[in-house]
Amino acid sequence: MNSHMNKGSAVAVVASVAIVIVGILMITNLYFNSKEIQAAANTCYDNGGLPIVEKTNGKLTYFKCKMDETDEIQIMD
Repeated sequence: MNSHMNKGSAVAVVASVAIVIVGILMITNLYFNSKEIQAAANTCYDNGGLPIVEKTNGKLTYFKCKMDETDEIQIMD
């Protein structure tokens, strides 16, 4: 049995490692985006408001804290 990897095997290993790293980075990004949304919503609730959240691909794209029927605090647009 040959202990040396051939060129095709080396490329497959590098590609596999790259895919795993990209996956980890994407999951980490989604996690921190969800924490950002949760923190903003909690702040809104703490101030007696109702959060209005829009997100695209897990990322916060719009956030508004509706305080009552006429008063709104817009945190992010």
